[in-house]
Amino acid sequence: MDRFEPQRQREAPKLTPERVENIGIEILETPEVMEYLAKKIDDKLAFKQRFSHDDGTNEFSPWKRLGIFIIHQQKLPRELVCILGRKGIEVDEDDVLELHIPPQDIDSIENVSDSFARLKEYLIANRSGGKTIPRYIYGVSYLSRLAKHWGFTVIDLPKNIQEKSGAAKVLKRYIDSTPGTKGATIASKFIERDIKFCFISTDELLSK
Repeated sequence: MDRFEPQRQREAPKLTPERVENIGIEILETPEVMEYLAKKIDDKLAFKQRFSHDDGTNEFSPWKRLGIFIIHQQKLPRELVCILGRKGIEVDEDDVLELHIPPQDIDSIENVSDSFARLKEYLIANRSGGKTIPRYIYGVSYLSRLAKHWGFTVIDLPKNIQEKSGAAKVLKRYIDSTPGTKGATIASKFIERDIKFCFISTDELLSK
């Protein structure tokens, strides 16, 4: 007869809601987790703070607030490179600067004019400082009618690109806004079909 008995399978511990809550609190209270969460919160607040106001400098940054504009130095998505290519515009994916125009900040045409002046100042300062500035400035936005008025070339987008764009996500969030708020007002004026590819050459912008 074997001297060894089959090892008993250990039963899984029974977890009550109270026990789960206590485990969660114990984990959260460990110094390592607290330090990690504190750093994450600080990073998030610092990131948000950078876009809450224009610091008035022209120091280069991948993300920067200029007036009411927020600019983002990033690669042009391949699908947008292809759209420009079909229009006869050859552009490298690194040749662009993405421009975000928070519609809730557009209270007057002066705000927009001043912000374009800040954008030009930023580009000229960085070019004078020896940095390579982007050849094109672009945005995928439902503010396309306004962008056209400001001198941007506006190109229609396929529906699948419209639907997955950041502009569509923002617009959907505004649709769910409380009636009477700025978000609800914006949602009543724009629809997903308004989302278009808007771009302008840097040389053209600086010549205005």
